[in-house]
Parts: sequence; C-alpha cells; structure tokens
Amino acid sequence: MEEHVIIGNGPAGISAVEAIRERNKNDHIKLITKEKSLPYARIALADVLQGSLEEKDISIRSKNFFSKQNIEVLSETKVISINPSTKTITVEDGEKTKQKTDYSKLLISTGASPITPPIDGVKANGVFTLGSLSDVWKIQEYVKEKDVETCIIVGAGFIGLEATEALVKLDIDIHLVELLDRILPNLLDKSTSVTLHKDLEEANINTHLSTKLEKIEGDPVESAIVESENFGKEKISCDLVILAVGMRPNIEFLKNGEIKTDNGIIVNENMETSSDDIFAAGDVAEAYNIFGERCINLTWPSAVFQGEVAGTNMANGDKNYIDLRRNIINVIYSKIVSLGRTPTQAKNENLEIIRKSEGEKVRIGIFDSNKLVGFTSLGSERAIMEAGVLGTLIRKGFEPKNKKEILSPYSSTRKLLEKVGFYTEDSTPFFKF
Repeated sequence: MEEHVIIGNGPAGISAVEAIRERNKNDHIKLITKEKSLPYARIALADVLQGSLEEKDISIRSKNFFSKQNIEVLSETKVISINPSTKTITVEDGEKTKQKTDYSKLLISTGASPITPPIDGVKANGVFTLGSLSDVWKIQEYVKEKDVETCIIVGAGFIGLEATEALVKLDIDIHLVELLDRILPNLLDKSTSVTLHKDLEEANINTHLSTKLEKIEGDPVESAIVESENFGKEKISCDLVILAVGMRPNIEFLKNGEIKTDNGIIVNENMETSSDDIFAAGDVAEAYNIFGERCINLTWPSAVFQGEVAGTNMANGDKNYIDLRRNIINVIYSKIVSLGRTPTQAKNENLEIIRKSEGEKVRIGIFDSNKLVGFTSLGSERAIMEAGVLGTLIRKGFEPKNKKEILSPYSSTRKLLEKVGFYTEDSTPFFKF
C-alpha cells in the first residue's frame, strides 16, 4: 500500500485527492495544510469581505468529506523541508512541534501568497493583503473597529479590483493606485482599459495611474505618500491600506535545490517535478500551456485540472496537462472574459489585434497569422456563455474565414458554431471551459 501525501488543501490538492481515490480506494492519503478552515474558494474572498457570502457559502467540501474518503488530515501544520533522497517531509504543527512523515508519492500544492512590497510603514496597523479567509476576517474587524472611511488599494490587477468592488459596497471611499498606466495592466492594452477606467470613475473611485506608493504614515494608518509621473508627490489621507501588487508561489521551504524551480516549481505535462515521485499543481506549479510556454496560471480552473492530472498520475494513471489560460471577472459595471493570449501580450509579440465595439462593449480577437490565439471581452454578457466554444476554437488552432465574424455576439452558442462551421445536426461537439 502506497503513502500519498498532499501538501495544501486548495482546489489542486482536493482535486488530486479525488483523482487518487477514484483509481485507488485503499492507499493511504495524508493531507497537510496550514489552514484551520475547511477547503474554501479563494476566488470568493471579496464576496465574503463585502458581506454577500459567509464562510459556509464558500466551502468547497463538507466536514465529513475527509472521513468519507478515508483521508488523514494534519491541519494548522506547515512544511519545513522536503528530502527527496529519503522520501521524508519535516512538518511543524501549531505548537511548534516538529515531526517527520514518509511518502511514496508527494504532491506540492501550496498555492501562492500576496506579495508585500518593501515600503516604509508597510507593517503598520491598518495595512493588509487579501489572500485568505484570515485576511478577510482581519480586514472586517479593523473596518468595524476603526469605522474606516477611506482606503488606498495598491495594485489595479484582479485582486485589487475585487477588493475595490467589495469596499465600495461597504460605502468606503477608494483610492486605487497603480504603478503602470492602465487598469488590469497584465491583461488589457491601454485603449481597451479606457472603458474600464471610465466605469471606475463613474462609481466615484479615485484612480491614480502611473503612480507609485512611496510611504505609509502613522500606526495605525493615517495617510500615504504617492508619487505620479504627472503630479509629483501627493499625500492622501486614509485609515486603511490593502496591498494587491501580485502573488508569489509558496516555495520557500524548497531550499536544497533538489526540486527545480524558477518562478514556481517546474513540472512536465504529467505535473511531475525534477525529483522522482514528487508532483506539483496549482498556483505553485510552472507548467506548459497550449502555446508551448512554461508559465504559472493563477486561475481556479487550471488548479483543478492540474490537481486532477497529478492525482491520476500519482495513482499510476496516465493523464497530461496542457491548458489554456482563462479568466472571468466582474468589475463594478463590467464583466470581463479573457482566454488565451491577452491584448497586452499581443502588443508585445506583434500579433494581430481585431476589435469590435458596440457602445461600451468591446470584443477583441488575437490572431497569430490566421489562427485564433486569444479572445477578450469587456461588458458582454454573451461572452460568458460563449467562453467554452471560443476556448475550444483557440485550442484547435481555428482559422476563421472572416475574423470579424468570430467577434460578433450570437443569440446562442449553436449559431456561433454554425457560423464558424463547427456544428452539424448529427454531431454534438464537446466544448471544455
């Protein structure tokens, strides 16, 4: 009987547990997590922050899941080190007691944590990140205790925008500070970002683009000094700061170099690392995408898929991972769908960008020669319904005869399929999002 050890109880870890159990009912599975809570959906943290959901609403598995699956769980336990030569892990529990555990197959799915930039005052009371339920609880408690009126959010990426929307609904004035010259800089080019920028301004959100946070003043927080290209240094009064400048894979315990890393843990298409019988999945894994590039894909669907692939192969199955990046996000008045190559990447790589605008709605196709390699939509409800179809077309390297037709919103996915020649009466295609 083999000893499977899973580090991390996020979507990748849980998906791996289920994949192992599907193939093998008897092997022992041990799950190690630093969390006290049941597994939960981190993508819904902003909803908990604003009060529209509670902890129980974002749990992804029930209390009896682990007992039913015969899983041994070590909660509030962190991994100190891994020794691939002896196939042992050193862990430390909440009482600071260290112990070693053996493994036959190991999955590292430790996720990623918010980056804290080296800024004066960053450790003051009233400065937070948003990466876990404990972060949410701390922010909620602070907002209530201090009767917070104004918040500076540093970073206009996905997490920064989710925090913005949550705090606006709590009637807190927001100053959104972004180092680059546009909202969602890793996703949108400047011309597309203008529409989103207008939405934020209409919601009375103060945006500070091309602006750097220089210093946080007071303990607890009283103000912050920012510096922009156009206006120089400025002092903004505030009583809360949320840092949302990016995420960093949790690989600090991999110190001996036996498991190869770059930005994350390097894996092959089977989610195997450079060390025998050690796998990695989720936000910690640097895997290959459909374009043959190694990257970290910080999305929920990718973590689930990677965990499934890793778990299947840990249980002596045969499954490969080659995925397509996809994001769906709600921002104030806009819904954003993004698949494959982004407008930002297209500009950097000299790919063809075709836009179709209708009022405030924008749909963008990215083409490499004639192949559809990316799609981004801003403000279109239909794009969410079409995401599975469009994602499959990108995977298949689809070459439309009329590139603009692929950007038209259709009343049904069937009509879209008929238009691009993928639908027939006697076959029902399967489209995976």
